[in-house]
Amino acid sequence: MTHISLQCSRGSDSMQAVAQRPGGWNRYRWAVGLIAILLAGCYTPLPPGRSLPPGASPVAPTVATVTRKARFVPATFSDLPGWVDDDLSGLTQALQRQCASNPAAAGQRQNAASTAPQPTQASPSPSGLQVTCRLATSLPQEPAALRTWLEAEFMPWAIEAIDARDGTGITGISSSTSTPVPAQTSFEGLITGYYEPLLRGSRLRNPPFLTPIRTRPDDLLVLDLGSVYPETRNLRLRGRIVTPANGVPRVVPYGDRTELGTQVPVNALAWVDDPVDAFFLEIQGSGRIRFEDGSILRIGYADQNGHPYRPIGRELIRRGVLPASATTAPAIREWLRTNPQDAQSVMATNPSVVFFRELPAPREADEGPPGALGVALTPTRSVAVDPKALPLGTMLYVSTAHPGREGKLERMVVAQDTGGAIRGPVRADFFWGFDAVGEQSAADLAGRMRSLGRLWLLWPRGESPPAY
Repeated sequence: MTHISLQCSRGSDSMQAVAQRPGGWNRYRWAVGLIAILLAGCYTPLPPGRSLPPGASPVAPTVATVTRKARFVPATFSDLPGWVDDDLSGLTQALQRQCASNPAAAGQRQNAASTAPQPTQASPSPSGLQVTCRLATSLPQEPAALRTWLEAEFMPWAIEAIDARDGTGITGISSSTSTPVPAQTSFEGLITGYYEPLLRGSRLRNPPFLTPIRTRPDDLLVLDLGSVYPETRNLRLRGRIVTPANGVPRVVPYGDRTELGTQVPVNALAWVDDPVDAFFLEIQGSGRIRFEDGSILRIGYADQNGHPYRPIGRELIRRGVLPASATTAPAIREWLRTNPQDAQSVMATNPSVVFFRELPAPREADEGPPGALGVALTPTRSVAVDPKALPLGTMLYVSTAHPGREGKLERMVVAQDTGGAIRGPVRADFFWGFDAVGEQSAADLAGRMRSLGRLWLLWPRGESPPAY
């Protein structure tokens, strides 16, 4: 449900590896100290005429690939529920947007993009962007040909979470507290949705437009320790420099939601009339603001204050004001609006604050905001995933409950975004777009989407999934 930038962290196994090296204990203590300062089986034959990529095995992998977080189990397209019913509309467009040039150029574009947050690579494995775009040069346009192409070029792998303690698997939907969850495996995980909201606002602060949409502060400091300590390459710490009375500068955590809420920003992109809408804008990570003269400002994620994202739904469940079975985005929004005297304290339990930047106007009607790859998202074909568990840029097949009608939502999607609440391999956030989808609003569909589901990774035939 969220598009907030990932708070990257390494498990204790990585730090132990540092400590066990010669002289590594001092490194371990140094890293921990700094962190404390800043952060509280089946075979699938190849179709006739199929040509293999360079270096690929002539026989498709027949055994599961196991990584630190997931097990990828070989499957067939007949294993994908609803596969023949997906019309594949919009999939070609989603792939073309991320594969507009050759794979090498796509990788350079990803690294050099100055207008989008960059994904954190979890391993030196080939990026999903390069692997997918290597084959997309022969991408067909017609749906029947596209389906044949997918079946010829790719092989599906069922994704199983091998440790659900971080919110993946079944516990991702049933857990309402921070109580540790025993390790477990599951092919099912939580599938949520997000969208691009529309807010009412003003360029200037004046009633009723009193809630700021904050830009990235000039004093926000981001520390990346990966170049010095490779074990921490997924760890980025945010803070600011202060100079106390003794004159020795030091790094301290950046302000949380409560602290920043007491400060009027020097520069704000805009001011909006509803603090609840502003709060949910941060959860979505992008949106549009309509000014009184009818003009539209499009904004997207710029950075984050470094504090962990904490779902306020858990707080409402803890307080006993909403049952776990009814804690949807619309229900949370309604409660905040009808309880303004308590809304601020509830929202303050999420210390994470998102900063925004102005985005250019969309060139196409269905062009979504740029995701973590720096390419425009495609409604109902783009999803956010955990880049430490699944490779960005790859295709996935999702099967879950449809939030707007009886039955299933089963379709091909492309992993083009990330999110702060998106943790683990069997976890995805489904992008619904800006306006209506059929006869239902994207906001309603996204807000009600919270169900168990399954994911399959599509990987080039003859190759095993990457060891993430």
